[in-house]
Amino acid sequence: MRKLAKQFGMVAAVLSVATAAWAGEKLLSFKGSVASLGGSSSHNVPMTAGHKYLITVRSQSKTASFDLDLALGNDGVAAKSANGARTTQLRFAPTKGGVYKLSVVAATEPGSYTGTVELDED
Repeated sequence: MRKLAKQFGMVAAVLSVATAAWAGEKLLSFKGSVASLGGSSSHNVPMTAGHKYLITVRSQSKTASFDLDLALGNDGVAAKSANGARTTQLRFAPTKGGVYKLSVVAATEPGSYTGTVELDED
């Protein structure tokens, strides 16, 4: 019985470490630029139902900021306004798997950006 409890403890520890390795894992990195105020650039983001994702976009200049719009097909599913910040983060938990379209929209002025998509699971 003691041996079984010890093995169960080892399995639980391994599963805990494996789960922690997935949380915060960067799944996708991207970069782009938008040439005009109100213009946008798009990126395809594959997502699986049942997971939580964190999309982060960082402006390469001190004065540009970017709003984020996420769609599946023709349906908008999430949006996040930059409110003038250089970094915009959108958390999203899809109920349908698929390839989502992320639109990065120049909110304050045109410019370049970098971005990441990572798992945001507890």
